Amino acid sequence: MHILLFGSHAHQVPRLQRLLGSDHHVEGVDRLPSAGDIVSDVLVGMRLCASEAARVRCALLHAPGAGLDGLALDALPAHVRVCNVHEHEVPIAEFVTHAVLDWAIYREAPGRVDPEHWAHSYLQRPFHGEAQGQ
Repeated sequence: MHILLFGSHAHQVPRLQRLLGSDHHVEGVDRLPSAGDIVSDVLVGMRLCASEAARVRCALLHAPGAGLDGLALDALPAHVRVCNVHEHEVPIAEFVTHAVLDWAIYREAPGRVDPEHWAHSYLQRPFHGEAQGQ
């Protein structure tokens, strides 16, 4: 089986090849060819314009993320199956929670909060509002 990783996912070739073993040929390219058919058993990537999508010759297009908005789905040949990653609600929720706290509170927090420095950091911390309602 030939698997082609493209765009920002091309650097994952060694890792995927190790996981799949020698029965599969994993290849990576920074950019898809600008002309001709794009042939592989599986394509893996998040960005595919209409002109690229129309030239895809594969059984599966895998988007290794939650969204499909970077893929010109309407331009894909009808036989191409598309899938993406799901069931990562917890990590996304954790990231959003962290981002909100970082924006509302931690951006002014002291850098050292380990046990040795915590008492001083706590007493010297800047006062902040709450994230609620912002």
